[in-house]
Amino acid sequence: MATMREHRAKSGRLIYYATRHELETLPGYRGTDQKGRACCPIHAGDNPTALSIDWRTGWASCWSCGDAWSIRVEDPSEANLQHHLYGNASRSVRNDHLRDSVIKNDSQSMNSIPGALLDSLARAIMTAAERLMASPGATYLEQRGIPLEIAQRLRLGWSMTGPLAGRVIFPLCNPYGTPTSAIGRAITDQVRPKYKALGKDDGYVKTLFNGGAIVQARHTGHPLVIVEGPMDAAACVAAGVPLVVALCGAAYAYPDHFSGLQTVILALDADETGQDARRTLWLELVARGVEVLPLPTAALDECKDLGEYWQRHRALPVQIAARVMGPHLRNVPKENGAALHEPIQKQAGTPIAIANAHGVDHPMETATPYGGCVIVPRCETFVALQQQATEALQSLSISLDDLDSELKADAEWTALELSNIHELGAFVKDLLSNEHTLSPEDCCAAWYAVSCAR
Repeated sequence: MATMREHRAKSGRLIYYATRHELETLPGYRGTDQKGRACCPIHAGDNPTALSIDWRTGWASCWSCGDAWSIRVEDPSEANLQHHLYGNASRSVRNDHLRDSVIKNDSQSMNSIPGALLDSLARAIMTAAERLMASPGATYLEQRGIPLEIAQRLRLGWSMTGPLAGRVIFPLCNPYGTPTSAIGRAITDQVRPKYKALGKDDGYVKTLFNGGAIVQARHTGHPLVIVEGPMDAAACVAAGVPLVVALCGAAYAYPDHFSGLQTVILALDADETGQDARRTLWLELVARGVEVLPLPTAALDECKDLGEYWQRHRALPVQIAARVMGPHLRNVPKENGAALHEPIQKQAGTPIAIANAHGVDHPMETATPYGGCVIVPRCETFVALQQQATEALQSLSISLDDLDSELKADAEWTALELSNIHELGAFVKDLLSNEHTLSPEDCCAAWYAVSCAR
């Protein structure tokens, strides 16, 4: 394969560029019009299921390499662009208009900010970030469970002068990561207000903390977590969930910024204000074609918000961990991703995990933004099902090494069709029902398919 073009993104992720033809000619390639699998060209592995390619979104990643890099499928004709943003949307003038509207909406909050003010703001954010390391703000963040490394990745800072002096600085930006304002958090709860933003009258525009995660979520199709406070978002990143934005309040003036997303997890504060805001934003998102998953208030374990939950448990609620566990997180190193892996592992023997292993959904409450007691089934984790597959393979009288190569290849092909968690759950449920009628070889191949699914 020809040497792939590469680019280092602002987030630090290395992005390689390859054409569809180059990926289809990789060793071990198998695929459909929508997805494919092949040996990883980056670490030159020999596992034909390691590299997962999604032709619909135009991205590929390796389960062995983890989150260090991604491959972007190049298409000189830009035929992939609509799939890149809108999943299975058909290629039409209407979708071109929709794509242009998303880009226009993203830049809407920038139009009223003078260029000189943007430059000044960018310099101020950089200066504050340089001052953080030896400041009281770094100590405060450590106490809240936000390591200095995470704070620096998020460009958090410490202000010594101006209207935000003596506060931890959280830069606010639009979906493309362009700064529009900043908000400061007092390091003691006795100071009021706890949060203070740069003034609107001075020309600043209040957008989102970590707003650049929106474009990343559009590109990958992975769920975006929306929280209320910037400390909540920092907690998610510390837990290994980078696709999170904070509204920095209970309302947001630019809901069109969320257009083009596939799924959003609403994890606003558990108080009355937060829940009222959840209903309002829910309706705004649904109107823009976004799937909305609300985090049950009970999942916060009597904590006010995710920041407090993280400070108490050093983990995220299992409902979030289960939903966001995907290609961008599955191989997060233990030291960075322990908070995500830990709650799932702790749940291994609970009724929820047992139900997951048998293809039974567990609920996230409230089917509509108006509340009620309707239960909405949501997805179970791949982790519980694949752990069960590993245990089943170990207990069988035949090993994978003894499995016929053609049968093994068919199992890997089947695994490509099990990328949807509901399909995988149904497959496992059917397998458990008919396991006693299958030959050892067929049973081994079926569990092998489950273990390969992503």
